[in-house]
Amino acid sequence: MPVSAQGLQRTAKGVELQLRYNFAGNPAWELEKVLGNGAFGITVLLVDKDPLHIRRDRNRRRRRIVLKRQLASDRGMTDFLTEMRALEELRGHAHIAQIIDSTVDTQYFRSRSGRTAEFLRRILRSLTNHPENIFKAVAHHRGPAILLEYLEGGSLYTFARRQYETNTKLPNRILWNIYYCMMRACAAMTYAKNAPHGGPLELEELQKDEPHLLLRHNDIAFRNMMFDDYEPEIPEHNAIPKLVLIDFGLAGYVKPEGITHARAGEIAETYNMHQCAQLMVTLIHPHAQLAGNMYAYIHDPPLRTQAWEIIPDRHGNDHFRWVDNELRYLLCEALGDLQYRPSLQQMLRRTRRGAGKPASAYGARAPDESDLACQGILQLLQHTPDPLDNPDIF
Repeated sequence: MPVSAQGLQRTAKGVELQLRYNFAGNPAWELEKVLGNGAFGITVLLVDKDPLHIRRDRNRRRRRIVLKRQLASDRGMTDFLTEMRALEELRGHAHIAQIIDSTVDTQYFRSRSGRTAEFLRRILRSLTNHPENIFKAVAHHRGPAILLEYLEGGSLYTFARRQYETNTKLPNRILWNIYYCMMRACAAMTYAKNAPHGGPLELEELQKDEPHLLLRHNDIAFRNMMFDDYEPEIPEHNAIPKLVLIDFGLAGYVKPEGITHARAGEIAETYNMHQCAQLMVTLIHPHAQLAGNMYAYIHDPPLRTQAWEIIPDRHGNDHFRWVDNELRYLLCEALGDLQYRPSLQQMLRRTRRGAGKPASAYGARAPDESDLACQGILQLLQHTPDPLDNPDIF
């Protein structure tokens, strides 16, 4: 029987209060805030309480971890198990949120051994502040739990909302880099990595020799894209921070029933890329009617597209002349007739080329495309506090 919105909120609030109680006296972890909740789960941010575990960086920030739990043990189990499987398979991909640990049932972490063995484990956990401390804190309640690394750069939702409110035109270099990160994430969803936690992250490329995962995210939205850190050693993340895909709670796998495995892979890729292209058009034109009819534009071959509003109209009026034509027409193709849409391999190549363009490639607009200009806009849109904004949601 469907649960009402009011009933869902009451359940979420009850689980939140229980989690706060669980961590109120915990010597290792503190519940800092609730990040969000959905139909089946709640996500909270935990912070390391022990000063010995403060990260030794220039900001001396305390370690933070995201905990995701079920709202009720009888609902959403399939979604949780699918998310756990997807995140485990994708661990090690640079543009995917990194899972730290997971369990199908936190009750496995209830103490069942003798006092001596438990004492030794407690000493080990206190020295390393192992994730087991978190599972143990919530072990009195059945159900799965997932631990994820916390990304401190903010969500693309916050970014896009601030952009809309301030009527900010995004530089092409920011747009291209965001799109390239999205295509990297799409590439990540085509093959399993299964890397150990804490290992080096790999920039994604299509792997012809690896079996296709057939993974569809099903919810690529602004709230499910998070900014990570700058990476000076990687050109594409040097001036503009990396964007990472999160929340696989609605993910699914295309079933190759009646079609080949390769065709099922193409279906998954097309679906993921289509959602990314819709987000990109919205960053250029927040009022675009992407759910409307498809209109033709002059091209070879002639193409109908949902993104017709970001190109010149039939009278030659161009309201987005500041946007790189290569980017505009690529988005028109990505949201065009299915038979003309670029493949994921082509999208990776074309967005890589776009992201690699220097400021000087934009002629008179070069000052607006400089590293300094891009970083100023990023700082404005990422970090300006907004009391009415929703929290970043996993």
